[in-house]
Amino acid sequence: MTCTLFWRDDASSPAHDGSRGQAMPLFLLVILLTMTLVAFAARLGPTVDAAAQARTAADAAALAGAAGGESEARRYAELNHAVLVSFEQRGSEVVVEVVVDEVHARAAAEATWSWQRPKPKIGRVE
Repeated sequence: MTCTLFWRDDASSPAHDGSRGQAMPLFLLVILLTMTLVAFAARLGPTVDAAAQARTAADAAALAGAAGGESEARRYAELNHAVLVSFEQRGSEVVVEVVVDEVHARAAAEATWSWQRPKPKIGRVE
């Protein structure tokens, strides 16, 4: 059994309407756009991650600073892999700024204290 293939290279055939070879430039354009998006995402990813880490560290440092002062704020910033850049205390409010991989974040917290009377135990006391 013999199989013969014929190739017809006739520009007047209905399959060739003058757009011969147009798929390759379009394919290359799609590949180039895809590579550009991947490169952009690869550069943007670490920055977004550092921003989230900086916000978390700023929140933790502000809460710790409101409860325990600047030394606690610095300790909690370092525990979250950040550097405490500024610490301002105005009364019971604390405002901190931290930096993680050149990304700055600010947060504020206020210390409030309340005392509640212990609830009496109802029932038999032993």
